[in-house]
Amino acid sequence: MARKSLGLYAVQTVLLVFCGCIAFSQTWAERLGYPRDKKVLILHADDIGMCQEANEAAVYYLTNGMIQSAAAMVPCAAFKDLSSWRRQFQEYDVGLHLTLTSEWKTFRWPPVAD
Repeated sequence: MARKSLGLYAVQTVLLVFCGCIAFSQTWAERLGYPRDKKVLILHADDIGMCQEANEAAVYYLTNGMIQSAAAMVPCAAFKDLSSWRRQFQEYDVGLHLTLTSEWKTFRWPPVAD
């Protein structure tokens, strides 16, 4: 049984590596629909949800095509407002920012779990 599991694991690993190599055979420009040799600049808003001002700026820049994506921090005070906006406008690329700590000394947010 152990040999069979080990063999299956090896096959899965080879497939994962093979699929990963295929996915990365294209440049980022090609994946975005541009020719292989083009340079592409992607502008991203980080740390939204931290405060209302960050949300307002990110929404403005996203909706006016000045940035292409953003990442929101869940434990922050203004995250709920941002998530309400995002549910209404799902066409914008807004992901989650993994927030394990607060680097700010005077502006803190609570943990999401004990």
